[in-house]
Amino acid sequence: MSRFFNILHAGDNFVNAIFGGDPDASISARTGHYISWHESVFWNTLARIIDWAFDPIEDRHCMNAWNNDPNENYQNARWGDRIGLVLVVVPFCALLGVVLRLYRLIF
Repeated sequence: MSRFFNILHAGDNFVNAIFGGDPDASISARTGHYISWHESVFWNTLARIIDWAFDPIEDRHCMNAWNNDPNENYQNARWGDRIGLVLVVVPFCALLGVVLRLYRLIF
């Protein structure tokens, strides 16, 4: 993995920890865990947003992230943490999704 992607992954783990998650798990893996084990409108909606962003390069990104890291300690998010996750994930995924789609069109 390139240095750039390592930095993005570390930032993802950092943001996950800020909002009540395990610092060794990504937001995508945490989301994948909760959509596979719990019926939750919040986690299912978050998964749809994240999966949409990564769709040009990977199908079912959240489930893949969780399957690649199933032994982490995944914590549910309290309402304040959920608001924070939404405020970070939605704009980031909107930008990422557009960039990845443009990249696929060009290359």
